[in-house]
Amino acid sequence: MGAGDPAHRLAHRATALKTGAGLNIRGGPNQPLISGSKRSGSYKPWENQVMLARVLLSLLCMFAIPVMAEDVVRQGSWETIDYDVQGEWKIVRTGDAYAVELGEDFETKDGPDLHILLSPRPINEIDHSDAGNDALVVGLLKTTDTSTFFKKMKGPQSLALPKDVKLSEYKTILIHCVKFSHLWAGGNL
Repeated sequence: MGAGDPAHRLAHRATALKTGAGLNIRGGPNQPLISGSKRSGSYKPWENQVMLARVLLSLLCMFAIPVMAEDVVRQGSWETIDYDVQGEWKIVRTGDAYAVELGEDFETKDGPDLHILLSPRPINEIDHSDAGNDALVVGLLKTTDTSTFFKKMKGPQSLALPKDVKLSEYKTILIHCVKFSHLWAGGNL
C-alpha cells in the first residue's frame, strides 16, 4: 500500500480528520476542502473557528425573520387639561398595524379608569362631559409605579389601534377617565 494508493489516501484523510491535522478549510471554489498539516506548519486551528462562524452567520441570514421597520406617523406632547401629564406620545405603524406608544418620560397621577382616546374634534371643543362622545377608545392605561402612597402611571406603554382605523378621521389624542367623565390631558394629532 503506497502513498499513491487510493486506500492509503483515504486512510490518511481519516486520520487527519480525527487528529485535527489538515482542517484548514479555505472554502474557495478552486481550493481543496482540506489542506495543510500540523507537520508542515500551515495548520491554523483558528481558521476552523472563522469558517464555523461564517457558516453560522450564513445560516442565520437564510432563516432570520425579517424585522419590520417602525414608522412614526404622528407624535407630540401632552397638553395638561386637569392633571399634569408629562412626556411624549407617538402613533407608530409597523407593517399594516398601528399603535399608540408612550415614551420612557411618560408620567401622570394614577386614575381609576384612564383610557387613551382618539377624538374627531379639536381639543378646544372637548370638555369633561363629552370627551368620550364619538371618540375611539384605544385602551386602558396601566398603573406602573406603586412604590409610593400616591400611585403613578409612569414609563413606556403601547396600545394597539384597531386594524381598520383611519387616522385622518381623528384630530385629537386624549387621556380620559371614562368612569367619572374626567378629562386628564390631550394633544393635537
